Amino acid sequence: MTLLIITLVAVTVGPVGLLIGTIAGYAGGVVDMVLMRITDIFMAFPRLILALAFVAALKPGVENAVLAISITSWPPYARVARAETITLRDSEFIMAAKLQAPRWRASCGATSCRSACPRSSSA
Repeated sequence: MTLLIITLVAVTVGPVGLLIGTIAGYAGGVVDMVLMRITDIFMAFPRLILALAFVAALKPGVENAVLAISITSWPPYARVARAETITLRDSEFIMAAKLQAPRWRASCGATSCRSACPRSSSA
C-alpha cells in the first residue's frame, strides 16, 4: 500500500509542478507573479502539517492521502521549472529564432510554400 501511495504521489507531483512552473516562467508578468505567490503560500507552511489539514478536511482514505501529499509537494518542482524556463526563454538562440521568425513567415506565406503545398481538389 505504501508503494502505491509513493508511486501515485511521484506521478502526480512532477507534472503539476512542471506545468505551473513552466507557465509562470514563460508567461512572465502578472501570471508569473500570481502563480509564484500561490507557490509561496504552499511553501510557507510545513508540508506535513498542511497535508494533515487537508486529510482532516477530507475523508480519510488512500486517495485523499495521495491528494494531500501531492498538493503539498509540488512547489519545489514549480520553482525549478520556472527558473529553467526563464533561463531558456532569455537564451540567445531563442532570441535569434524569434528574430528570424517574421522573415520565415513572410517568405512561407508568399509563394514558396504555396507552390510546394498540395492543393485540395474538390472535383
